Amino acid sequence: MQSSILDLDKAIDQPPRRRFLQASSALGLTVAFGLPALHVHAQGTGAAAPATPRMGAESGWLTIDPQGRVAVLCPKSEMGQGTWTAWAMIVADELDVAIANIRIVSAAADLERFRDPFLRKQATFGSTGVSAFFDSLSIAAASLRLALVDAAATQWRVPATSCLTENGQVIHRDSGRRLSYAGLVAAARAQPLPTATPKPRTASVIVGKHTPRIDSADKVIGKARYGIDKQLPGMLTAQLVLPPQIGGRVGSFNSDEALKVKGVKAVLPVSAGLAVVADGFFAATRGKQRLKVTWQEPDAATADSAALVAALRGTLTRDGVIVRKDGQPAEKLATAAIRHSAIYDAPYLPHMPMEPLNCTAQFRNGVLDIWVGTQDQEETLKAATVVSGLAPANIRIHTELLGGGFGRRAATDFVRPAIELAMKTTAPVKLVIERADELRMGHFRPAAAAQFEAGVDADGRITAFLAKVACPSISKPFFGANQKNSFGESDFFASQGISSPVYEMPDRETRWMDMPSPFTPWIWRGVGMSQNLFFLESFIDELAALAKLDPLEFRRRNVKNARAIAMLDRLDAETAWRKTLPAGRAWGMSLQLYNNAGFALMAEVSIVDGAPKVHRVDCVVDAGRVVNPDQVKAQTEGGIVMGLGAALFGGIAVKDGAVAQSNFHDMQVPRMRDIPAIHVHIIDQGDKVHGMGEYSTALICPAVANAVARLSGDRHRSFPFIQGA
Repeated sequence: MQSSILDLDKAIDQPPRRRFLQASSALGLTVAFGLPALHVHAQGTGAAAPATPRMGAESGWLTIDPQGRVAVLCPKSEMGQGTWTAWAMIVADELDVAIANIRIVSAAADLERFRDPFLRKQATFGSTGVSAFFDSLSIAAASLRLALVDAAATQWRVPATSCLTENGQVIHRDSGRRLSYAGLVAAARAQPLPTATPKPRTASVIVGKHTPRIDSADKVIGKARYGIDKQLPGMLTAQLVLPPQIGGRVGSFNSDEALKVKGVKAVLPVSAGLAVVADGFFAATRGKQRLKVTWQEPDAATADSAALVAALRGTLTRDGVIVRKDGQPAEKLATAAIRHSAIYDAPYLPHMPMEPLNCTAQFRNGVLDIWVGTQDQEETLKAATVVSGLAPANIRIHTELLGGGFGRRAATDFVRPAIELAMKTTAPVKLVIERADELRMGHFRPAAAAQFEAGVDADGRITAFLAKVACPSISKPFFGANQKNSFGESDFFASQGISSPVYEMPDRETRWMDMPSPFTPWIWRGVGMSQNLFFLESFIDELAALAKLDPLEFRRRNVKNARAIAMLDRLDAETAWRKTLPAGRAWGMSLQLYNNAGFALMAEVSIVDGAPKVHRVDCVVDAGRVVNPDQVKAQTEGGIVMGLGAALFGGIAVKDGAVAQSNFHDMQVPRMRDIPAIHVHIIDQGDKVHGMGEYSTALICPAVANAVARLSGDRHRSFPFIQGA
């Protein structure tokens, strides 16, 4: 069994960074890498890092101890996406050690040292967990390896170029002499750190190869510990009691019957509503059921689902703000051989990760400890300072494994009540959010609508494109009101994938219309692409049909990007099956190239009992340089399944001002019977690593809609496709 990555969080009194240093052992060799600066320093047991000059924020540590064990301090959350495995692979490959010898340690929240250079904050979303750190991590590991080589060469009095590394040892080519890394740590500490060039990809023996996840064994045997598994002496468990209507508030409550439940300790007001605090989850549940609450209705009545969709489509009649304009699209549209327009809409979508939202907090001796599976350590720390009134130096964020995130755990609404309760009690408190309450908290991917109008010439090329997109702003709640103008007058996510499509459109215009939302618009896997590609790729297929061209050929005529063309060619080659489909089946496709990652997808679909049934999916992935093919495949498959669930069953329903759904029985997710055979075809090229976690989610919905339109003539311009699932 591979070494555990989860055994360092033992004592709650010691800062995580100090535990890392102790676990790495005294007098280890530690590389602290910045972006782009790199330096090395020695560590003694529990010693603080010396102040050393650097450029950019110090982003992590790479340590090899006197026993030759390697530890990597990683500021990225692990929620099943495989970032920790990729980091271990990169370090093992550059250091020439076995991946089983690499331990990943979760970093503390630190707003200076651990900011992601792409996101500009310490957080895990946007598929930057590997791409943002690949180069720096490779240089750090290569420099550490070269420091060990220099130490051995000095001892042997031979040129460093006459030495090589293998399996945690430095070897002298001519004499065959060997020294283990463990035996060289002390000598390497005494000399300056050289700056090394990472190996060329042709020399990689781990990166780019199929590699099992380093955390799989712990998860299979139950050793892995998620946030919900946190246990502390004397810990209490709390549940929230939330208003049923969106925007409702507590009027009055009577806790007499709730307090009669064995184990219930208190009913306390919190900013979200009320909390029942007990000595266990089920006691808190029973107390919650007996609590009597009178709710104040919201100040403004919340419309039902039909009214929300009508308001969304009505917003498209406004002018909005121009996100992008090139050429003279209106003039080109007037002279087009083919003109077409269409309106689409998409519903609010919940996240519903399998592990319920939870947070454990304890305040004692002037220090607030928070154990939470968070995607955003920086915002969690900021929220903790506001709620507790403590200075950041007196707050410690312990990032636990996440049982799914999908963007939901980048919020802090489930952290704040736990801190409020911890500040009111003398015991640690674990807050566990029931599924129905997660939905009542209302952090959803926003509903959206789009109106497109385009012109196509006689050769099947798009000559003009006018787009309007209406949806609530995600940027404002996500980045904060002070970031309102970070993207000009428009919202970055709202037009994502539409304002800069893969298709050649020299004359085009995109507008965005903001609209109020009863919910908190929030990031969801794929963010704006998750709805915008459904709109755009459906519309592209409609244009292809009007031009009387094969959908793949129409796309090929309207792209010039070499990577996009290569993906289409590969998809064409891998889907020969589409030419011999039996009666009653059809294929649909979609394409995207965004943020340096590309996907081309084709789905085989039939209609069973009036509903789409997906039999097969082929997805070509241009991943740039691939670190772990297994993880690229898994991320692509996972995104397709999640997107398929949204396409078939997804959507928040609102009735009488309240969210109608409460759990998986009425918010259906795909079952095994719904999952098609998925074939992932990877294009591994270049030296640039790209993120893979976001965008395959967006491709399956339009592909299914396009197949259904080819099969039956029924064009789905909204989803879910199976109403009332």
